[in-house]
Amino acid sequence: MKKLLAILLAGLMVFTMVACGDKNKQGNNDDDQYKDTTVIVDSVTIGSDTFRFENVDSETVIVSGFSTTNDKAHTVTIPAYLMVPGNEREQEPDQYLRVVGVGKLAFKTTSSIKTLNFPTEAAYLEHDANFDISKHSFTIAEYAFRDCVALESLTVPAYVTEIGVGAFINCSSLKNVNFEAGSKLTEIQASAFMSCVSLQSITVPTSVKEIGEGAFFECKSMTSVVINEGTLIIGDQAFQKCAALESVQLPASLGIYKDSDYIASKYEEDQRPAPIGEAAFGLCDALTEAGWVYAGVAPVKPEKPDEGVAEDSAEYKAYEEALAVYEDAFEAYTAIMNYKKAMGFKSAS
Repeated sequence: MKKLLAILLAGLMVFTMVACGDKNKQGNNDDDQYKDTTVIVDSVTIGSDTFRFENVDSETVIVSGFSTTNDKAHTVTIPAYLMVPGNEREQEPDQYLRVVGVGKLAFKTTSSIKTLNFPTEAAYLEHDANFDISKHSFTIAEYAFRDCVALESLTVPAYVTEIGVGAFINCSSLKNVNFEAGSKLTEIQASAFMSCVSLQSITVPTSVKEIGEGAFFECKSMTSVVINEGTLIIGDQAFQKCAALESVQLPASLGIYKDSDYIASKYEEDQRPAPIGEAAFGLCDALTEAGWVYAGVAPVKPEKPDEGVAEDSAEYKAYEEALAVYEDAFEAYTAIMNYKKAMGFKSAS
């Protein structure tokens, strides 16, 4: 471990000079405001692709940069580990630092990624036989894959817990985004898939509590959206200008956001957003009232064969609570249709 720390410190000293030089050259770059100042510590080349890494701690790293000598769009697989060579003379073994995320702007404007693969459980197990993928997480930072214009398909592993602001913004060839079963993702942050103009549909996993502002803004090829039970907030302009959108399935969970621990922990009471934000589906001109599908089902009033159920009974109280949740959610659902009608969008007829 002492050897590893020495290697990391040496890398920090060398690359601090490199990083400073690069910063001076890029002083007028529009991306300067998003730059991560953490220093690159190492890199590895796999085939034609080179991945640069930054240390998170003495055992883990994130991918901080990418380059390739392959000028054709191809499949890129993020490695599970960065190997730091040991010292045979001192009988120190090689160190394998686990990759736990993709850093800010790491793959930005890369035009040679056609398909993106994340590390598999088997790849992690290769150097850690006790690795349990369900107990670990992986983050995709803001603007990580910004302007990757050749990227066509993406499967988000269940262990990904964060998709940052603008993570896939302007990935204009991206057609398919799938989330693995058992997803641990809780939020699709603002502008995450904005202007992914080839994206055809999206099914939001049940783990997602919040869809951020403009998350799918101007995904103009998208025809269907399925938001599963569990989502509490659809942010302002989340699906605005999805001009081809014809079908939207909304969850009943939109109506229970006020009582959610997630909301209570994230927002002050006087700053809690509406379950469906302003213009969340604005300018979706192909979407008619017939295209809305609401997943909530009204509870059935409890009755006995020959007599009504007492209104002070536990059974009736449970019914009233269920009815209140349904009505809150349905109010949120109908509010969208009323908004669309007020703005002059097409009706079901």
